Amino acid sequence: MQQVEEVVTQPAHTPSAQRTELAASYVSKSAPKNSFEFEKDWKQVKDDSDALYQLLKNIKAEKLSEVIQESLSGDKLGKMVTAISRHSVV
Repeated sequence: MQQVEEVVTQPAHTPSAQRTELAASYVSKSAPKNSFEFEKDWKQVKDDSDALYQLLKNIKAEKLSEVIQESLSGDKLGKMVTAISRHSVV
């Protein structure tokens, strides 16, 4: 008798399936209002791409420079781009 293995595949991009508990907490959280709040949130989410994406998604584009200010390093920019690209539909 031959055994059949069932393989379940998921699309490469399934943020809701991959969403972490931390990321889920940022879905309904209000956007940081200033650079101090952004830094506090950054420290919590910097190593969780899904949570970082949720944090960035909450910040309105016109407020981004005000919220981030001078704190944008190469490392931060790289993590931001990675988080956004993981969730972008091409």
